Order: sequence, then structure tokens, then C-alpha cells
Amino acid sequence: MKPEENFLPKDRQFIYAVEVGPEEGAIAWVLNLPGCHVLTPLAMAQERAEEATREFLSWLKGHGEEVPEPPFVFKCVEVVRSREDKRQGRTSAFFQADSEPVWPEEIYWCLKLMAYSRQDLLELLESLPQGALEWGKAGKSQWTIKTYLQHIASAERWYLTKFWPRLPDLGRAPTPLIRLERVRALSLEKLMGASEEERRKVVKVKDGERWSLRKILRRMIYHERYHFWKIKDIAGAHLA
Repeated sequence: MKPEENFLPKDRQFIYAVEVGPEEGAIAWVLNLPGCHVLTPLAMAQERAEEATREFLSWLKGHGEEVPEPPFVFKCVEVVRSREDKRQGRTSAFFQADSEPVWPEEIYWCLKLMAYSRQDLLELLESLPQGALEWGKAGKSQWTIKTYLQHIASAERWYLTKFWPRLPDLGRAPTPLIRLERVRALSLEKLMGASEEERRKVVKVKDGERWSLRKILRRMIYHERYHFWKIKDIAGAHLA
């Protein structure tokens, strides 16, 4: 795969799957845009998936990717129900598409998306004044920007453990940013070095949840972007 190429659908057809929780709260995942998701009432899943797709493509275009232009075609390929409250972003679904093998070129593409997300995060942090990592959101939550950064790093490592449970100890990092760097280096090592067997297999972990490399990749990309917006909201509230 050449650096200028991407895995965006040339036929302009986007497929999405939906996981539904109690009271019809749902998360729609656009499966051929790894990490593209939206929290939505079930009745609005396609409308919101279309909005999320346009926003995701705009994000990619902002990072220099050549993206398809509308009109687009959207197709729901699966609906999965669970007891988790999707309104809070609780997600565990394993879609049929998650069982498909991941090719090395797709891993490269997903790593580009992860790099774009990390670039956004670092640029946001660099724009904030000294001491901003201690900013938090008003209300019951005690999470600060620093807490979110620590969580992003810990979650990325946690995703890796689904396939590689015996990861090396990365040591105590002096700052959240260094922790993020160390975990990302580990992610690159494991993902780029994934064997053909690892790119094809599906595992079931102790809690019963199923994982594949495809699912790990979409969850990694989604998770950092999801919390990037939470951090941006905190920063905006303090700078207003």
C-alpha cells in the first residue's frame, strides 16, 4: 500500500452496524471507517451514522486524505442487543464484520488514523496554558485532563492485552504524555508485527467478550477520539 492510498470506499457505500441497549439507546458503528461511531437513539441510527460519516470524512480531509464526495449509500448490516447502557458509551459488541481477517495494508491505514488522532490531541494540549492538565469538568465527575490522558494510555494498553496478555512492564512514567508515548510505541510494535494467524483469529476472554484484531483497531481509534472531545470540552469551558 502506497502512503497516498487509503481504504475509503471507492463505491461510496458505507456499511454500519448498531449495538442497542436498554430503552433503545444505541451506538452506530460505520464499519468501513474504523473508529467512526455515534451514540444515538435506535430510531435515528441511520441519520446519525450519516452525520458521523460526513464528520469523519471531513476530519480525514483536514489531515490531507483524499475522500469520496457525496452522494453516499448507507446500509445497516447488523443489529446486536445487550444490557449495557449505550447512552453512556458502554460498548462490547462483536459484529460479524469483526471476524474478517485484517490485511497488513489495513493495519497501516488504521495506524495512520491513530496518528491523526494523536496529532489532534497533542496540538490541543500544546495550545493550553501551564497547569491546564489539572482542569476538570464542573459537576460530580472528578476527572481532570490529566486523568483522561492517563485513561487513554491505560485503555490502549488494555486493548492490546486481549491478544497479547503478557505485555512488558512499561515502568512508571513521570508524565501522562510520556506514558502515552510508551504505550503507542508498544502498540506499533505489536500491531505492525501481527502474524497472519493473529490477523485472522478470534479470541474469547475471561468475561466472555470476543475480540479480533479488527475489533481492537476500531476500538483503539474510537476511544482516543471519544475522549479527545471530552478533553476539548473541558478546555473550552475553562477558556471561555
